[in-house]
Amino acid sequence: MESGAGGVIKGKSKLVVPEGRQNSDHYIYTLSEQLLPFAHKNYGQCLIHSSNETRLFFREIGLLNCSTRSPNFNRIENVWAIPVRKVYVHGKRYNTVSGLTAAVMKTWDSITMIKLQNILDTIPAHCFEVAHKNRDKIHCYVHGHI
Repeated sequence: MESGAGGVIKGKSKLVVPEGRQNSDHYIYTLSEQLLPFAHKNYGQCLIHSSNETRLFFREIGLLNCSTRSPNFNRIENVWAIPVRKVYVHGKRYNTVSGLTAAVMKTWDSITMIKLQNILDTIPAHCFEVAHKNRDKIHCYVHGHI
């Protein structure tokens, strides 16, 4: 599994596991067909998320361009920290793509809407702290905790 996508707005979307290597065209297709009907995407640090084609697509649909390098404001990075810690607990490794995919799917299904809402609810506090610190270092919030 090279990448995956899931989103939150008024519920939790199913997890989409793209087949094979992804490029901008595949990424745009996945977003437009699988996720945009349900949610606004807050994209992560993958190169295909910031390609010229993808940026043009985001501009066309009116997506807010959030910093990919600020995990406190990048909801998807905070959301993905949950399954990453669970899937790779105690340094676990997977011998097959299907084994890894099954572990990710199981973990995604176990994440509650309450947990996802808690992540969204911390964003105003992050914004306030950044403004108050005037670009100085701030606390790193993960899942609503310092």
